[in-house]
Amino acid sequence: MNVVVQGISIFVGILALISLLAFAASVCGLLLRSSRHKPIRTFGVAAAVSLALTLTLGGISQSLDNASSPDAASEASVGQASRNADEAAPYDTTVTRVVDGDTVDISPSVEGFARVRLIGVDTPETHFGTQPYGAEASEFAKRHLEGKDVVLELDVQKRDPYGRLLAYVHLPDGRMFNEVLVEEGYAQVATFPPNVRHVDRFREAQRDVRGDERGLWGLSEEELCQQTDRGNGIGGSCSRSGVKKQPSSGSGEAKSNGDIDLDCADFATQKEAQKVLEQDPSDPNYLDGDDDGVACER
Repeated sequence: MNVVVQGISIFVGILALISLLAFAASVCGLLLRSSRHKPIRTFGVAAAVSLALTLTLGGISQSLDNASSPDAASEASVGQASRNADEAAPYDTTVTRVVDGDTVDISPSVEGFARVRLIGVDTPETHFGTQPYGAEASEFAKRHLEGKDVVLELDVQKRDPYGRLLAYVHLPDGRMFNEVLVEEGYAQVATFPPNVRHVDRFREAQRDVRGDERGLWGLSEEELCQQTDRGNGIGGSCSRSGVKKQPSSGSGEAKSNGDIDLDCADFATQKEAQKVLEQDPSDPNYLDGDDDGVACER
């Protein structure tokens, strides 16, 4: 089929060339007649018609060429689509340990990562600066995830600053556990662009559960005040409401424990994070994501 198309393209190209020559001749005749002050209407019409034919036939010839042999841009587009499809491919793995409500360990590892942080949600802390409803969130995650075969879905950014894989975790029954946490009131929505693929679903689920005052949304104002501020109207307001804030690493006290799940956001300064890393160089909290000995680099 390509041979036939190429043959037609060549024939049309020849016609386009003839039209171009006719246009050139018409223009010469037009100029000559004009210099002698003679009527130029016939040559003007011929020039216009031949130019239109040249452009039309040239366009047809180019289209036929593209149809018979895709250009590099088309091939690049196909290649990019293929790469995007590969990057979005799901990964099968097993949850070996639940660190807390929104962080788990997996095996086999995915793209070199053995620890996964769930995208788009934030459960109350259970180890470092324990927050109300944190234990319930962790127990809920253990019941649904520990020892279970799951499917990981990645987004635009795959790795967080603490060396953890960022993913949506799909349960064996097909439900997304990130969303389940929000639906059941064990987590609040925590949005960190560019990983916002399912944020609208999470926010809708949060509106429903919050309206019903289920899960953490049924806590007292004082308990809600102690949650992490993720832009949902809770947490970070204890000083304004007169409730004593829960101690954090900002007090300057460095703590280290293999079960503590710390983020760099838990420290007031980089030096405090560095002190924790130096106390336990094995870095169980993944504060040194690139293993260069410096914690919480910005």
